[in-house]
Amino acid sequence: MKMRKLHVRALLLSISGALLLQACNDAPSAEGEETRLAVSNDVASLSSRVAMKNQSVGLNTNGGGSKGAANLAASTMDDSTYELIAEIASPSLKGNTLSATHVRLDSDQAFVTYHINGAEYGGGFEVINLANEANISITGQALYNDTNMNALAVDTEVDLDGNTQRVYLAGANGSGAIVEKLDITNGLVTENTQTLELPGPNANGVIRTRHMLYVTAGGRSGDGGVVAVDVRNGSNHFTINETENYADAKDVATTGGDVNDDMVVLKGGTNSSIEIYRVAANGLNKRGNSAAGSMNVVDGKNTVVIDAGLAYTAMSDLGVKIFDLNSSSATEEYHLPSTAFGGGLSNGIAVDEDKIYIANGTSGLFIADKPIGSNLTVNGVLNLSGSANFVAANDSYIVVANGTGGVKVLKRIAPEIDACANGDTWNINTNPSAKVERNQTIIKSGSIAFRNDLNVEGELYYCGAMQVGSNLLVQNGGKFDMNGSLVVNRDLNLGSNSTLVIEGSLTIHGNFNFGGTIIFKGSESSLQVSGNVNNNGGKAEGTWSGRQL
Repeated sequence: MKMRKLHVRALLLSISGALLLQACNDAPSAEGEETRLAVSNDVASLSSRVAMKNQSVGLNTNGGGSKGAANLAASTMDDSTYELIAEIASPSLKGNTLSATHVRLDSDQAFVTYHINGAEYGGGFEVINLANEANISITGQALYNDTNMNALAVDTEVDLDGNTQRVYLAGANGSGAIVEKLDITNGLVTENTQTLELPGPNANGVIRTRHMLYVTAGGRSGDGGVVAVDVRNGSNHFTINETENYADAKDVATTGGDVNDDMVVLKGGTNSSIEIYRVAANGLNKRGNSAAGSMNVVDGKNTVVIDAGLAYTAMSDLGVKIFDLNSSSATEEYHLPSTAFGGGLSNGIAVDEDKIYIANGTSGLFIADKPIGSNLTVNGVLNLSGSANFVAANDSYIVVANGTGGVKVLKRIAPEIDACANGDTWNINTNPSAKVERNQTIIKSGSIAFRNDLNVEGELYYCGAMQVGSNLLVQNGGKFDMNGSLVVNRDLNLGSNSTLVIEGSLTIHGNFNFGGTIIFKGSESSLQVSGNVNNNGGKAEGTWSGRQL
């Protein structure tokens, strides 16, 4: 670990003499003196490090890379196929090949951070354009001669001027942990930066909420912890608002940026824990904590993401643990030990609609289906060259920060689901209330009537005619794809981050409580609502007749 004297202060940097950087060369010097920051927006030069691959990558069920055979059942399989779209070589700095440390996906862009492995300080940030799958490019770069960059957050809460994106970079220099504010204007990485020094030796996680920026700073001494940085307009902008100190703070995640959304901090070390908060308008709002075991490997990357009420954690030699956040104390629901990955260290974790992706160092990138009930198994591993430090995923791409091996851009090709062609009869003899469990996928067809509620937490695909005797609830993160006629006798509740797809007719005899996304397909879809439409942040797509939203 890099140790250094700690200072806490804010620096406003105005760097007018930074030179444009040739992407594959070391950072330049101005008249023999090293500049702190070198910026380049030379797309052609930067993109010379991109190697387009567009090749299938087989999912290996027999091994876990250089760490040996993973403990995978012989019957494991995955319903998707995977393609390696591109490999991006790491930039170099001061004679060192930088190590890719973190990725954020936002729309059709990937943002990546880098640092120098070892005792020397230096790092970087890059913007990767993913809009054209056939021609992925690097559009901007910032290299720092004196600062490691370990994590980043993209500011999606504030529209600065319509032309400027802002990112926050978490890292460390010779004075201690820092967070750096960097602007991208008209698609160009700028020299408009501001640095805030934080308590603790090394910042390793950062998330932007509506009012606060939350940063984790690690280290054995307990000087770090979680820091609330004020990002509200006013005299206190970009200053420390509140800190809770503890050792081995690793990462921070939220369910969203609004006040009272769930927030957790992953604390590592021999007394690792899940620290539970709510997003606050001012400072920190602590709810409790839950013990998570003892990590023997206390240095290195460990991360957390939240999805549908579950906190997914990558916990080094402990493997992967998943906690239920639906209580004041996080309950451990699932555990994949290190042996499930053939040894190695679990560094990063990501989820998309169906899958879990585990960056497990030199063992590779492991893939599992999201848990259903008590069942959680690993499907296989993609053996990528290098060390998988971090992974980010959305419905389009899987992007791996692969250490000094650079960045790997992959794509998952999921099977198409057609309930009309492939659905069988839903055989519920007494037609009572029904529930689609979280992470469960049900594909059915025919004609059915439920006496009571239908509760969709996972994914339901239905073709035919359905009548719900009471309420239809599509919960947060759930999906209901309906082709045919759907009648709801009472209320339809569409939760936040949920999706309802209608190709046909939807009739609601009660109220429509509308917090997610409803998509109307085809040219003859219709909506009838006898009660009220209560829009709680929902959105509608497509065209339809009848009640407009």
